[in-house]
Amino acid sequence: MLSQSQQQQYLSYLQQDIQPPSRCYLSALHQAHLQRIAFENLDILRDQPICLNMDQLLDKFICQHRGGLCFELNYAFGLLLKSLGFSVQWLSAEVWDGEQFGSEVDHLFLRLDIDDSAVIADVGFGCSYLTPLQLQMNSEQGTHRLIQQHGYWVWQKRHATQHWQPCYRFRLNEHPIERFYPLLAQCLDETSLFKQRLICSRATPSGRVSIRNNQFTQTQDGVQIKRHIFSQALFESILMEHFGFKLPSGVQLSAFGIDR
Repeated sequence: MLSQSQQQQYLSYLQQDIQPPSRCYLSALHQAHLQRIAFENLDILRDQPICLNMDQLLDKFICQHRGGLCFELNYAFGLLLKSLGFSVQWLSAEVWDGEQFGSEVDHLFLRLDIDDSAVIADVGFGCSYLTPLQLQMNSEQGTHRLIQQHGYWVWQKRHATQHWQPCYRFRLNEHPIERFYPLLAQCLDETSLFKQRLICSRATPSGRVSIRNNQFTQTQDGVQIKRHIFSQALFESILMEHFGFKLPSGVQLSAFGIDR
């Protein structure tokens, strides 16, 4: 559980006040988190282990203006919600990689029961839903929907072509946070996806800004503008302008086609 001081720091950074638990308040917190704290893997690229210590996480988010992976983001957000009186469970999802779903304990996200309904929340996925999704089968929620397939719930996202693409699938079994500990170390393995790609993504009021390897993409009101990142100086400029933090030491950008 968060201390009162940690709760105040966290809420102040998200520019949110304390309110009674409600679906509306949860949506405001969820959206603020996605817009303030990026999904990024720069610590993994410099061989920095993931640490689920709240003092260290809040220092990373608030003092360094950094982001993190799903384990850091959804763990911290889950503790914040619990401290505010929400009923929270940690769930695990199998992420779709374009060809198949990943392992059972592949991604950490949240389930909440509120206002006589159940929702899922996720502030730790690169292109997540902006507000929590109601756990309701075959109901389109903007460009998102949940379906059932082979005993799983499947979150799908509709693209501009009107094609529905899976993002991840899950069951409603609650997982203790300790179940994810082995995965934290696996992220540092050279075969890990997070060691093979440079990722930084944040929602904005009108869309999203993302870096993937040496490409910067800015989406505004549905229009995408892509920009090639050819130098470290340009990378650092984009990182500061759009994400608000400096490049941590030890990240080898040349591995992703970015020259010094």
